Amino acid sequence: MKIKRILFTMIVIIIGFVLQNGVFNQMTWTSIVPNILLMITCTFGFMRGRQTGILVGVVCGLLTDISLGGTFGINTLFFAYLGWFNGLFFKMFFMDYIVFPMLMIVLSDVMYGVYMYVVKILVNGRLNFGFYLSHVIIPEAIYTFAVTILLCHIILVINFKLEEKEKRSAAKFV
Repeated sequence: MKIKRILFTMIVIIIGFVLQNGVFNQMTWTSIVPNILLMITCTFGFMRGRQTGILVGVVCGLLTDISLGGTFGINTLFFAYLGWFNGLFFKMFFMDYIVFPMLMIVLSDVMYGVYMYVVKILVNGRLNFGFYLSHVIIPEAIYTFAVTILLCHIILVINFKLEEKEKRSAAKFV
């Protein structure tokens, strides 16, 4: 992995963490915040494959575990699997066709909501899944989708420019 790619990835993760836990956390009119770190994990899995998806997922999951508190490692494990799962579709990803990645991000957010329900709420004996689905999971998925439309496009454009620059510099040495 090139230094510019590593720096770009770290900057995107830090900006996503600040947006999710700072800006959007203060702007919320409900208790719902878009899951930007999940979107970043899915996006990097699509753009760069399973290994990068897992690495970005672990970092984003650790940051989520640190910010949310509670049982440490629950989010890290899920985000790593999420990065791996989205990385499976690396060969199917094209810069021009962004509908499939958007749908996968929404699906991933719904899966994360169900996972959090099982791990944190169902374990405590609260069985009202319908309420949690309609008041937390679906609104968060919609909110994440709306934010993803803007942020994902920015990440994809910058990544595309980095890839083009790498190809040009590699062609100079051949």
